[in-house]
This record gives sequence, structure tokens and C-alpha cells, in this order.
Amino acid sequence: MTGPELILATTALSALRAVEDGRAAGADREFSARTAARDAAIAAQRGAANAKEERRRGASRQATQRARLAHAGAGGAGTALDLQGQISAEAEFDALRRADAGNLVALNQLTRAQAFRRRGAAARRAGLLKAGSTLLR
Repeated sequence: MTGPELILATTALSALRAVEDGRAAGADREFSARTAARDAAIAAQRGAANAKEERRRGASRQATQRARLAHAGAGGAGTALDLQGQISAEAEFDALRRADAGNLVALNQLTRAQAFRRRGAAARRAGLLKAGSTLLR
């Protein structure tokens, strides 16, 4: 190879390396994005399961309270009914709070996934731009 051919080959290889570096960085970010999206789905499922469990516990507390009230001879009206309503409301509030915690984690993970995808696209573009710059020099 002569001098100009060697320079051309070196330039072409540098440009190809820049493109490949950009693709590799983009693939790495896409993998991270998929991992974050998977973690988001898991967090949302965990939050839903926690809420379901909290609702089950609330129903159990409510059933226990109904049995105690019935054993004590209290009717299904007045204070007993108010107490049942309060237990039910507290159980639902606890369930929603547990679901929200999971949803908050899921939202955070989805935001991370989106950021990874943007960084990956930027890395791919940067690789192409670097390759173009190398070829123009």
C-alpha cells in the first residue's frame, strides 16, 4: 500500500470504528432501557399484589370486628355501622398507599428507560457524526 492508500484505509477504519462505537453504546443503553422497563413492570405488579394483600387484611379485620360486634349483641346500625365503614375506609387507604408506592417505583423505572433510550440514540448519532467528521478530514 502506498501513502495515500494507507491514509484512506486508516480513515475508513476510523470512521467504521466510530460508527460501531456508537452502535455498541446504543445497544448498551437499549439493554439498560429494557432492564428498567422490566423492573417497572415488576414494581407495578408488586404494588398491585401489596394492595391486594392489604385489602385482604382489611376484609379480615372487618370480619373480625363484625363477629365481635355480633357476639356483643350490637346491631348492624349506628356506631357499629360507622365502625365498619371506618375500618373499610382505612383498609382501602392502606391498599392505595401500597399500590402507589409500587406505581411510583414503576414510574421512576420507566423514566430511566426513556432516558437510556435517548442516550442510546444520542450515542448512535454521535458515532455517525464522528464517522462523517473523520471522513471529511
